[in-house]
Amino acid sequence: MVTGIFLRSYLRTAIALRSNTFNLNFNQKIKLYAILKNKF
Repeated sequence: MVTGIFLRSYLRTAIALRSNTFNLNFNQKIKLYAILKNKF
């Protein structure tokens, strides 16, 4: 359940970042990966 909420909020962030540079989007993905790796 927590994972679903987290993924939904990430999707919103990804959509918002779509208008920004690739660099910001890439950094966001690295942060997400680090968080998921630490949780699981």
